[in-house]
Amino acid sequence: MTPCIRPYDVADAGALASIFYRAVRIGAAGHYTPVQLADWAPEVRSAEAYADRLAGLDTWVARVDGVPAGFLSLSDGHHIDLLFVDPAQIGRGLAFALYRHLLAELTGRPVARLTVEASAQSRTFFRRQGWNETGQRTRGTGAAAIVTTLMAYDLPPPGG
Repeated sequence: MTPCIRPYDVADAGALASIFYRAVRIGAAGHYTPVQLADWAPEVRSAEAYADRLAGLDTWVARVDGVPAGFLSLSDGHHIDLLFVDPAQIGRGLAFALYRHLLAELTGRPVARLTVEASAQSRTFFRRQGWNETGQRTRGTGAAAIVTTLMAYDLPPPGG
């Protein structure tokens, strides 16, 4: 499987909303309680609502067999805001392909450091890519609270 990765188009929003929901509710189920998962992704957002969520982000979509199967979004030119893969594609290298695509996209841009607020599931992925933990943040309250790991990755200097 070699995914086709291309820039996001607003026509992708509905499919990406569904990927997000399934990635949280199914893919992350082993890392969180049902209460946490329901708070994080209570329902599949409409295409319009998810298009609003993605507005202003640099987003790339990975397609497998012509169908969106994952996506990565960058905010502020340096922060990985979203990285989600359809649960049926987990373990097939799709997140890695999206990540490598992002690094290629950043070549020549004045970005020295990438940041991410990693979930319990994605923290291992980022560690394997050489990211360092810089702190923690708690999202939500009570039984729905989720602790995320703040991480950073220093990009090699241009030509280095």
